[in-house]
Amino acid sequence: MELDQLVSEYHAGGRPGGSMRSVYEVCASAISSLLPEGGKVIDLGAATGRVAAVLAEHRPDAQIVALDLSEEMIRAGRSALAAENLSARVTMEVGDMRSFGELVPDDVAVVASSWALENLPTLSDMDRCLAEIAAVRKRTGCAVWLFNFARLNSERTYPALQELVGGVTPLLVRNGVTGEAAAPTFSELRKHLETAGLHDLNHAVFSPLPFLQAHWAFGPPPGDAHERLWQHLPLPFQTRIDTAVLRAGLRPLP
Repeated sequence: MELDQLVSEYHAGGRPGGSMRSVYEVCASAISSLLPEGGKVIDLGAATGRVAAVLAEHRPDAQIVALDLSEEMIRAGRSALAAENLSARVTMEVGDMRSFGELVPDDVAVVASSWALENLPTLSDMDRCLAEIAAVRKRTGCAVWLFNFARLNSERTYPALQELVGGVTPLLVRNGVTGEAAAPTFSELRKHLETAGLHDLNHAVFSPLPFLQAHWAFGPPPGDAHERLWQHLPLPFQTRIDTAVLRAGLRPLP
């Protein structure tokens, strides 16, 4: 089954040395920078919860609820979290990122979504998700972190980039190419954020090739929690290099 294989390859890609681990490191670090000590995080469209797991490894104080609409992804994520002894800090639940507000407690610190908006079926679905995030932010004052592909001008560019970089399985390449093609451009997503009522976000797009974008806003003052509580992990050299390249290309980040 292709879904089973995709779930398996997502897990492999998120391990230290995996092809997607550098992205998860960047997202986890950014969320941590927005997160007060002991803060609660809602992770939307979390798939198997790899970003949540990496965040939990780095920030043992964080309380994370990861939502995804796929029961297969949730089952696989729960199994992996149990094997990693992270189930006490990361809860995975079936949930729709277009209508999740009733699941969010008033004391949530961060609502996050990484590589998920482009997987929604239509622009209308994306607008529903952004409006829900805006409503939760208005109610709770929480921080927001959004990380996504940004569609490039030519449909040939991103597949060529994947071929040049290498090291990614054919299924993940195909999934990535589909995601990039479905994603809004940087300017398009900024307009959708404004329309949803998310007026106060900061923005970054990867340079020199603008195929990734990030948007965020601070919520409850995080103080020095990130500096004090972030646990450094022994990552392979190439993962550390890839993470540094991503951070440099997306400056500024929280």
